[in-house]
Amino acid sequence: MGKLYGLIVLWFCLLVDVTTFAQCPNTLSVRISQVGQPTAVAYNSFCQGEQVQLNVVGGRPGLAYQWKRNGEDLPNGTSETYLAGQSGFYTVTARSNLGCTITSLPVTIEVINCQPSGRVRIRGGYFDDFNYAAFNTDNEGKRGPYLRVGFYTYKSELNRFPLTLNVNVYRKSDDRLITTVRFERRSIVEDNLLSIEGACGIEETQLYDVLYFTMSPLNPNQPEIFNLDPATYTDPAGYYFVSEGVCCRETIDNIQDVNSQFVSRLDFGPRSAFSFTQVNQAFGAAFNVPAKVEGCLGNPITINYLDIINGGLTNDAVIIPKNITRTRYSLETPITLSGSPINYVPGYSATNFAGPGLQIDPNTGTLTGTPTRPGRFAYVVKAETFNGNTRLAEIRREIQLVVKECPTTPQPVVQVTKNPICPGETTQLTIRAGTGVSGGAYQWYRDGKLVSGATSTTLLADGAGQYTVSATKETACPPFALSEPLTLSVSNTSVTLTQGASQGGDCQNNTVQLSALANVGESGEFRWFRDGTFLTGVAGPTYSTSVAGQYTVQIATQPTGCTAVSGPVTLVAGAGPVVAPTITVSTSAICPGRLAILSATEQTGLTYQWLSGGQPVPGATTSVLSVTQPGTYAVRVQTAQSCSVVSQPTTVSGLTPPTIAINGGVQVCAGSSTTLTLANPNISTNGWQFSWQRNGTTAGTFPSHQTSSAGTYRLRITDANGCTAVSPDWLVAQTNAITVQIAPMTPVCLSPGTPVSLSASPPGGTFSGPGVTGTVFTPAVAGVGTHAITYSLSGATSCESGIASQTIEVRPSPTFTLPTQLTTLLGTPVVLPGPPGTGWTYSWSPPSSLSSPTAQSPTANPTQTTLYQLQVKDTFGCIAEGLTLLVVVTPDVKLFIPNAFTPNGDQNNDTWKLWGAEAFPDLDVTVFDRWGEVIYHSIGYERAFDGYYRNERVPSGVYTYVIRYDPREKPLRGTVMVIY
Repeated sequence: MGKLYGLIVLWFCLLVDVTTFAQCPNTLSVRISQVGQPTAVAYNSFCQGEQVQLNVVGGRPGLAYQWKRNGEDLPNGTSETYLAGQSGFYTVTARSNLGCTITSLPVTIEVINCQPSGRVRIRGGYFDDFNYAAFNTDNEGKRGPYLRVGFYTYKSELNRFPLTLNVNVYRKSDDRLITTVRFERRSIVEDNLLSIEGACGIEETQLYDVLYFTMSPLNPNQPEIFNLDPATYTDPAGYYFVSEGVCCRETIDNIQDVNSQFVSRLDFGPRSAFSFTQVNQAFGAAFNVPAKVEGCLGNPITINYLDIINGGLTNDAVIIPKNITRTRYSLETPITLSGSPINYVPGYSATNFAGPGLQIDPNTGTLTGTPTRPGRFAYVVKAETFNGNTRLAEIRREIQLVVKECPTTPQPVVQVTKNPICPGETTQLTIRAGTGVSGGAYQWYRDGKLVSGATSTTLLADGAGQYTVSATKETACPPFALSEPLTLSVSNTSVTLTQGASQGGDCQNNTVQLSALANVGESGEFRWFRDGTFLTGVAGPTYSTSVAGQYTVQIATQPTGCTAVSGPVTLVAGAGPVVAPTITVSTSAICPGRLAILSATEQTGLTYQWLSGGQPVPGATTSVLSVTQPGTYAVRVQTAQSCSVVSQPTTVSGLTPPTIAINGGVQVCAGSSTTLTLANPNISTNGWQFSWQRNGTTAGTFPSHQTSSAGTYRLRITDANGCTAVSPDWLVAQTNAITVQIAPMTPVCLSPGTPVSLSASPPGGTFSGPGVTGTVFTPAVAGVGTHAITYSLSGATSCESGIASQTIEVRPSPTFTLPTQLTTLLGTPVVLPGPPGTGWTYSWSPPSSLSSPTAQSPTANPTQTTLYQLQVKDTFGCIAEGLTLLVVVTPDVKLFIPNAFTPNGDQNNDTWKLWGAEAFPDLDVTVFDRWGEVIYHSIGYERAFDGYYRNERVPSGVYTYVIRYDPREKPLRGTVMVIY
């Protein structure tokens, strides 16, 4: 009975796990909106004191929520929305009542201190009607525009802008001031406003967008419209708005007024021109232009300003007004606070600001030309919007064009006069001729730190280190270059003087050998001194003498010439025999923290002094010495008459314990085990003692350790010399078997064949199956049918591994056929026979001359031979497209010229067939490309134009033709489109 109860409990737990997974959302995200308006987009950067609303996207009923800032739970943050007013990283976690959780990706909120302070540097700006969808679809949005004034500036200038801005409203017919409106600074937006690559391939400076709005008195976080009451605003010429001046516009090369105030203007047509009959209409609009572009002197530039009508903004909260039918672009002079044009530097104008060849396309707003002068140039792009022939609004944005000379910056190369140098000596570092920049600035660095005042092409260096120099020039590309490091070293020459044994056993009147030991070997020049006097005729590293006195030796190394002087050795006259002692050592190699005991043979009446590296060891004056450091040791014994001798040196070497680590599993499944081993293959297990510890308690003494228990493990090994090495801690965790699952997949169409992102849990596994690449399923690769997708996860243990499968259906595209060609007389309609299908939708193109481009079988009345294309979509959304029908229109001249053909090799319209050409044996046909080059010519049209030029297929596009069929008649001119 107990076993049956356990199985029931296990079955219930598994059922709970599956139910929990099914009730959790697959994804969870956060949308930033205005307070109280979940669909009204808000920026993630705003002024201190403001708030934005964070909204859960992808939640489900019955879930509990917890908002976090910087990983910490937020009090009262347990609903689907949260009002954020502090900077930080925000996430939301959803939890079901059965225990499953999912956490969103973080969103960043930046709150900025917007208090004004002094003058600002302004790089550009604008005045527009920003048309948010939440504002222009209701009745309120029909009373007037939502006005916005913006300034482009640097991050360092953000706190300098005023909190409010006055805007004057004028009547156009007589320039009379009607009213003054106060705008409030509400948000600061960090924008990457550079629309084309910078002159050096990188952006020069990050700009910010400071925004001002008219705000609602009822909701301080919502912009308010400006009410253009038709009963009040009756001027048939319209009205214009001029902002208060903000000081100052950044110094510009083409503007004469230094530190001029920045003024923006927005114009509207007569109020009667705005009679809204449907949603998504507006008084004005916003168009997207870059605040700054960069180019090189003499290089052509193209700046594309996205058209208002065709969709200029990528933010999906901006609606392109439906009452605007066209836009006209032009260049205009910036204005002053009085409304008059600003003064240009002589030789500059609104349309001549960086070179006489710069111009703007009035239809697309594209600026093209070749700058002929370097510098910074301000210009104003004006967009006039129309409904038919009625001008609705004039929108302006002031922009900057930065033109650089763009010379390259050669990397500076450092050369040195002398390396290495002697202590206290200096050497000169110089930038090699022909490297670096002409007219640039230099800065020297030592070990990565700036050398104060070192800004010339040379540097006097007096210390060791790595030296580099940077070259900087504003108009160069790149503007900064750094040399490779040059390592300067300082000679560390040293010499030690030691005294040997007295020759003959009696130190009086017998010679003693003095030996000089230099750290440069014997490559230097030795100079010997007694009592400070140079000994002539003495050279080499040894000197034998029987003369008492104080001796020193000097060495001069080559090729540096650096010198070093030894410490003194004093020889005195004495009597009596002295025998050099013998040293015995307890061990010739020691581990860190261990002792080696050195013992010298004892002799009566002698004093002892131990030496380490030839230097006396302080306090070591007995016949026994205990050492803990490796080195070369000797002992000097001396009689009462100061007759001394030094023993042969003995070397004690140091042992370095190995650095060890543990290798093995970090997880152990319940009921199984894992083996831990020494991770160092170069360490033999022979001669070492092993001690395994778990949680501080000894668990084993073998080279490897098998365990089924979780815990913190540590290995200690000890060799025959007592040297011990201890591994870092190794954590073994116990885990249960995982459940591997693939998220369900809905059917997809073969066409359009949008790739499907695959999702499974736990992460880290591999997807496989037809059409699968990585985590993406491609319907076009898999083909029509039902396909099995497998997800395999391989972990370190069997309980961390598993396989799951799901199926996905790829539905076929609708199939149909069209007749290849229909023929009709000019002016005679013809029915295009579309295929029938239940629930199908149709799209014929081109739509001109069709009764309805969305009908199954529309009536066509083309004025020339036309190639029609049909796209069909079934009830599942699967698409069939690309089938064509050629309608041949027979004109009076009996020569029928198609306006397109498809040389794609499908045997259908593969050549440009001229119907009736056989009636004109001398037919002269010439085809030109977009640059006017002839790509096809024939007299007589036996070989039709097949889309090839010089054995290569021409690009798809529009080509111009000239056809002469009768010398007495004007030639036929037109265009033909090549479609693949």
